[in-house]
Amino acid sequence: MKTSSFISLFVLILFASCAKNEVTNIALDKSNINISVGQIDSVFATVTITGEMSKLPLTWTSSNAGILTVTEVENSVASKTDKTYTKTALITGVSVGSAIVTVKAGEKTITCQVTVDDIYPNLTQAELWYWGDAYSSNVSNNFTLYLGSSDIKMDDLSGYGEVLILELNSPLTVKDSIPQGTYEMMTDLSLVENFKAKTLVPAYINENNQKWGSWYYGETVNPIIDGNIIVKRSNNIYTIDYELFDEYGAKVSGVYSGPVGNVDGTVLAAVKKNVRANSVNMKFKSINLKR
Repeated sequence: MKTSSFISLFVLILFASCAKNEVTNIALDKSNINISVGQIDSVFATVTITGEMSKLPLTWTSSNAGILTVTEVENSVASKTDKTYTKTALITGVSVGSAIVTVKAGEKTITCQVTVDDIYPNLTQAELWYWGDAYSSNVSNNFTLYLGSSDIKMDDLSGYGEVLILELNSPLTVKDSIPQGTYEMMTDLSLVENFKAKTLVPAYINENNQKWGSWYYGETVNPIIDGNIIVKRSNNIYTIDYELFDEYGAKVSGVYSGPVGNVDGTVLAAVKKNVRANSVNMKFKSINLKR
């Protein structure tokens, strides 16, 4: 009888121990997420258990790491009353496509569908800055075209929103407008003669760690290195159809339609001490986007 009682007591303790670490519920704050390539979003998991979280860790997995990755942030909060814990993970878009994030704790699992897409900015303002033959190419004049969303202040590019910066080249005879036609992205910046008219300058970072060329600023900062724009004009109304690609292969595309303000950057550069009128160091206004 003593042996039987001891076995029974052992079974009860073992059963209680197993029940102690049971997951009773798991939930996510999102069931579907849409992000762009390079963008990072967060997802929160809430787990209710009857035991210690250290014995029931969460695992996060992506069904396709080539499309998106998921990484847990080291944080957890426990409610003393109902043993509820929260965990946070960061999801990063890697390439265009769809994948499933699966969260598992104990015997419970839950999933979130994630779609990674290209970038389609909603740009409603435009300003064109003229810089003369900034690269001393003797073949073209250089411009910076700023396209901004409605909440961007174009004087200093501050605010909440998106900005597409396109550096382009026009014939030497043009100083205050964008000639109609197709502008293809340059592939070789080593020769000044490549800065010919009807070209775009790809994104690059100079020796002072300054960003030049063509860039997209929004939820992400994307260096634009390929693609083209098609420019049409009726009076002062431009239609700029852009299909551009960043270094990750994400497409940044859309159409801007509206007026384009003109600023002579060479005049501003001329009044600055120790700055040449055609210095590319005067080209970009400061980027102060709040994201």
